[in-house]
Order: sequence, then structure tokens, then C-alpha cells
Amino acid sequence: SDSTINMGASNVTGQLSLTSDKGDIVQTGAIVAGELVLNAGIGDISLDIGNHVGSLVVLNAGNASYTDTAGFDIGAKGISVNGDLSLKAQGDIIQSETLTSGVIVPGTATFDVGKNGIVRMHGILNGEDRALTRNRISRLEVNAAKQFRLISNASLVIGGINIYALNEEANVSKLMLIAKGDITQDGEIRVDAKNGFGNMSTVLFMTLNENGNIVLKNDGIDNDIKGAISLYNIGNGSHAVKFRNISDGLIQYVTVGSSATGSKISNLDLEYPNSGICPIFSGYSQPGSTCVLEKISITCGGDLTQRYYDDKGNAYTSSCYVVDAGKTDPQVILKVGGKIDLTAGKYNRFSKIKIIGQGTEYTIKNINNIFLNGITTQDEQVINY
Repeated sequence: SDSTINMGASNVTGQLSLTSDKGDIVQTGAIVAGELVLNAGIGDISLDIGNHVGSLVVLNAGNASYTDTAGFDIGAKGISVNGDLSLKAQGDIIQSETLTSGVIVPGTATFDVGKNGIVRMHGILNGEDRALTRNRISRLEVNAAKQFRLISNASLVIGGINIYALNEEANVSKLMLIAKGDITQDGEIRVDAKNGFGNMSTVLFMTLNENGNIVLKNDGIDNDIKGAISLYNIGNGSHAVKFRNISDGLIQYVTVGSSATGSKISNLDLEYPNSGICPIFSGYSQPGSTCVLEKISITCGGDLTQRYYDDKGNAYTSSCYVVDAGKTDPQVILKVGGKIDLTAGKYNRFSKIKIIGQGTEYTIKNINNIFLNGITTQDEQVINY
């Protein structure tokens, strides 16, 4: 059909397929189907009245909006729109693991599964490498979910995320965003969760791009994430990692690292502006690989400490480290409201460190087990090894 399809109430145990090459697909009654396959061509899809399907496929549309009274699967042929996508459910939204196509959204993809729902969109077949994901989403909004996991074959802009997981098991990732490009934001990220730890971080941001950046630090945007956070890259390029978190959670773990030998984090910038709060920080790379931090800046309101062990208490066998040989200016800059204790870092390597704040007490150890202890006497003091 080239005209608008207006669906009345429908109940189909198998597949229901609707095609309109140029017109919209809308409804006046609830649609119930085993599988719903939609193709609106250049038209829009708006199906938000009492629907329930086992799986949903959108072959083509301008913009698409679908609401389900329970949960549903994204079918093997995926979802492809030319504009925006909105999916709402009162249950889980799970992408097929026998897929032939992913979820393609050049505009904004918005999800809402309530405070008890899970969204899982990896875009890969069982056993495939995550870099082969068939999903490509440009901008993401999550109005409400208990868990949200996405792998996307493009740079990703976060337009706003709300995760509600305070009653959930601690050692399960509540928010996982992996992108084959930069991860940036123009909206706030809020995660209410228990503290994860080490390899089971509450929140994981990862770029698969050789020179991908993670920039989640912008004026006027206040992220509020409780739990353990991993900011990770894969690739031998040079990456910037910037993150701002206003959370008042009692424990804030932040792990920054890479799984690739030769990877460089050109600028690591962490900011925790709330009084009394600092992250427990570690740099980590996979065993057998190395990760270089070219510059570190940490601003926080409490005691700054670090760790070099995983969630099972095992010492890291490899880690990121600072290389500042030949640099005139300090490449490690710390501005904290409490004490600085950098003695747990098994792989600390730097020759000088700038501490901002007169009267700051510090204890620092580098890789040669040389300890420095003292209290700063200036507003900005450089400590040399």
C-alpha cells in the first residue's frame, strides 16, 4: 500500500506483516501477534495502544514508535529507521541472538522499560566478537530501566539515562555502553545501584575505536552514578578520557585502562566536585599488555586513594602507568579536599606531581618503592622524585 494503514484490533498467533511504501502505519485498536513485521518505507510508525507481540521487526520507516504491554524481543531482521526510534515496554526488551540485521537509528533511540525492566542489545551472534555488532545508534536516551546494555558500531551521544537498580545484585553491570567510536553526552547519566567492584563494574563505558574518546564531563551536566565505574578503551591509538560525577555514594571505584599494548590515554580528567567524595582509583590493562597514561588530572572533595587488585582480591599483573620522562611540567595534577594516599599503586611511575591546595597531606609511592610523605606548604606545590 502507498497510503496510511490504520490498524484496528488484531490478534494473530503467528506473523503479522504490514507494508506501506509511502504512508504511515498507525492504529485504533490493540495489536497482538507472535511476530510483528513492519515496513512503512518513508512513512512513520506509531503503534502505542495496548499492544503485545513476541518479537518486533521494523524493516524501514522514517520515525518509529512502539509500546508493548509486556516485554518483547527485537527480531532477527532488526529495526531500521531513517530518523528516531521510541520503544516502551512493561517488561524486558531483548535483541535476538540469531540476528541477520541490527538496530539502525541515525537519530535518537529512546527506551523506557520502567524501573524493573532490562534492555539487552548486543547486536552479535553467540560467540562473535563485540566489534562485529550490527547495531548503529547515534544518540541514546533511557527514560527508565533496571539494566541497560548496548553495543553500537558508531560513535554514541548519551542524551540522558536513568537506571534504577538499588535492589539488584551488586556484581552485575547495570549500564554497559560499548561504541565503535567516541562516547560523549548532552544529557545527564543517573544510576542508583549498589557498589560493584573490579571486573563486575556497576557501569562500563568502552570505546572500540583506535583513537576513540570517552568524554562525559561537560559544563552544566551533572552525572550522578553510584557504584564502580570502568572507563575503558581497546586499540593502540591515543585516547582522551574525561568524567564528572556528583554522586554522594560512600564508595566510588573508578578503573581506567585498556586491553591493548601501546594504548595511550592522552588526557585523563576525573572530577568529583561534591564535598567529602573522592574516587578509589586504579589504572588497569589486561595481563600481558601495557597502557600509558600521558596526563592525569583528578579533582575531588575527599580522600584520594587507589587500588591494584580485582574483585576477588587478586593483585593486577599489569597496569597503566604515567610516562613523563623529559616533560618539564608535571603530568599528574591532583586537587583534593582530604588526604592523598597513592601507596597501593603497584605500577606508579612518574617523576613529579603537582598538588593543588595548601595543607594537603600526601603519601605517595612509585614503582621503585620510594615513599614521599608530607604536607603542602603552597597553593600549588610540585613534588619531585
